[in-house]
Amino acid sequence: IVGGGPELEKLQEQAQELGIGDRVVFAGARPWDEIGRYYLLGDVFVSASQSETQGLTYIEAMAAGLPVVAKQDPCLDDVLKDGVNGYAFTNQEEFLCGLDRVLYHGRQQEYAKNSLEAVEPYSRKQFARNVLALYEELKEEAGVSPAGEAMQPSQDYGRIYFHSFEEVRSGIHGSRKRKSG
Repeated sequence: IVGGGPELEKLQEQAQELGIGDRVVFAGARPWDEIGRYYLLGDVFVSASQSETQGLTYIEAMAAGLPVVAKQDPCLDDVLKDGVNGYAFTNQEEFLCGLDRVLYHGRQQEYAKNSLEAVEPYSRKQFARNVLALYEELKEEAGVSPAGEAMQPSQDYGRIYFHSFEEVRSGIHGSRKRKSG
């Protein structure tokens, strides 16, 4: 179990009472750059958080190929699909049923594949595609030619210069003489 929180001590005591304290690792809070390693050790990501605002931990877990069993939350509506890449729950019975299905019904590889597919829209590749699409849209709105020279804009954008993605990436944009306009 990775993380802290107000229930940590209670969970540690409960593990001892149930006689599983020697089989449960309480890793505590971990640095962000280590979290991915812990996801890869898991069989399922479980969360009953009521404070997750963006669903980032769920997306990180799914990017590691984990199915998710989580408390129903609107931030999961587009990501968590019951029976596809995990289960949402609103009560203890639903939680236990979802966890049982994920762990004991032999569909781990299917859940892993579906989890990876569900988070593709949040991947670095997709982010880059979205940025590039926005760049192209803004270029068109600002009236910029493919060569990167400002054309007569339809609206006043001030001094906006667009360069090719390759120029920006390689640093050439800093050496180009800019025309004011």
